[in-house]
Amino acid sequence: MSYTPHHDFYIKYIFSAFEAEVSDDFYFPGELHEVWEMVYCIDGVIMSSEDDQIYELRRGQMVLHAPFEFHRLWVKKGQRAKYMIISFHSVGNDIASLCSGVFNLNTTLRHQLTEAFNDIIVTFDCNEIPVKKGSGGPIDEHRAIMKYELFLLTTASETTPASVQLSSVSAGKYRKILGVLKNNVDGNLNAEEIARLCLLGVSNMKKIFRQYAGCGVMDYYKKLRIIRACELLKSGVGVADISEIMNFSSPNYFTMTFKREMGVPPSKYLK
Repeated sequence: MSYTPHHDFYIKYIFSAFEAEVSDDFYFPGELHEVWEMVYCIDGVIMSSEDDQIYELRRGQMVLHAPFEFHRLWVKKGQRAKYMIISFHSVGNDIASLCSGVFNLNTTLRHQLTEAFNDIIVTFDCNEIPVKKGSGGPIDEHRAIMKYELFLLTTASETTPASVQLSSVSAGKYRKILGVLKNNVDGNLNAEEIARLCLLGVSNMKKIFRQYAGCGVMDYYKKLRIIRACELLKSGVGVADISEIMNFSSPNYFTMTFKREMGVPPSKYLK
């Protein structure tokens, strides 16, 4: 019997690809989506938070955000940064190890990433999100995507994450708040209940959370609950049961909340 090589990972499409230069007035409030997103610091220093992790990215460093992982970017006062974003939809888990922290790219990997990015920009129309078909043909598109696939796989197999997570007192409190939100994702808590569980005042809790997440604590809590609802839908649980499990006031209110966050009602999410 012939041997079938392992091929568990491939990119289905590129969702966005761009570079940007920003200064200390830059503040991206955060997003959550169904695609992977790579952030690479070309120069300067840029801050990145994902879930309960807070990172300081310097030149040549990269983070990869998994689908449905809330993340944001900002630049500290007096600093500037040039960075690259490539987001994509893929199949397989061979790059899951890249979601474990910040990666320092050596000269070879930096060159490989730059070459893949340039091919993507030339091949596709990246002026819009999601990207559109560009001047390249099918072979050009395949080659550009394969170059980026190779970069990700090489990085996953040849590098290990750097320990650069921030460890300040306020960062610790932020992680405490996130832990409470995650542990009570089915609980439908209000701000006062969350603050009490965190042993913080409401105003202090909101200030700390916005500092690192870039959004209100209740907005983030709602996003976590919608992610949980998506998981339940994928496992075959019905709308009425999800509403009861997650303590929504009614199936109609759950449907309305879900549609507002995801753009489609639960009945059409899996179609």
